[in-house]
Amino acid sequence: SFGMIMILQRVLPCVFLALLAACSDGSDHKSATNIDSSDPQVFIASNGDVVLQLEGRTLFAMPGNKAPLAREFTESAFGIGVIGFTRKDETVDPLNLTESQQVGAGVKLDFRNADGSRQASLEARPVSAQETLFRFTLTGTSADSIAVPVRCDSGGSFHGFGEQYNATDQRGEAFGLFVNEQGNGRTGSGGISGDEHTTYFPMPYYLDVRGFGVLFDTARRVQLDLCAADPAVAWIEVIGGDAIEWTVFHGPTGKDVVRQLADEVGRPAKPPEWAYGLWIGSQGGRDKALAEVAALEAADIPVTAL
Repeated sequence: SFGMIMILQRVLPCVFLALLAACSDGSDHKSATNIDSSDPQVFIASNGDVVLQLEGRTLFAMPGNKAPLAREFTESAFGIGVIGFTRKDETVDPLNLTESQQVGAGVKLDFRNADGSRQASLEARPVSAQETLFRFTLTGTSADSIAVPVRCDSGGSFHGFGEQYNATDQRGEAFGLFVNEQGNGRTGSGGISGDEHTTYFPMPYYLDVRGFGVLFDTARRVQLDLCAADPAVAWIEVIGGDAIEWTVFHGPTGKDVVRQLADEVGRPAKPPEWAYGLWIGSQGGRDKALAEVAALEAADIPVTAL
């Protein structure tokens, strides 16, 4: 039965996304500033927002009034089986915009903290008709994490983040992405008890049903605040001071986004034929298991896994 669980864990997230994609109508959503172009464009809006737009559709935006954050802290792990993390002596260092420029169909923004000890840059540009690449790089003093803001539009949604147990749309939630023992129960009381977000299969990816998706290309642990503390902004915090790179898939429908994601990360292989047969779970030792096999064979019941 363990093998079946592992197959389901890999297949179910794809099934949920496929169902979600089928529900998406791919309708346009407009921003205050539109670029009249059939090609993808990243531009800086009059309010300072960084906006990705395609044929008048706003696909993804970062708020200009929220500075990216560099954090320093001391972190400790706790728990038995289910692992959590606590921080102490945390400092938050805003990286304020110093310069921005349009570079062809993309943008480049420069940032600096108050005392000039940290600098950063954000570069964003379409790399194809289907994808736009964002890259945020920190220089100077290192950090223990970097958090980038994402605009929470009124019609926006955050479906995904791997195998989650509370809902598909995670808007309004704050949690971490970390491969973890799922735990005994969902009470979140610690020890061996998990919560609704402890999972074997986290993924720093989400689909907005308006017709685009975002994949953060990192193997690091990620902390999410999806319009929870501030309904106008989501924070994607990547542990470690490495550059953060993410791809926006243009859609224009949810089904297209799922296909574009699979083009990037690969598609799951079809399970072997025996995986589609009857599985029997057996407990009680070798003799009991063999007796059950004999009874199944005598009844001519086809079983492919025990």
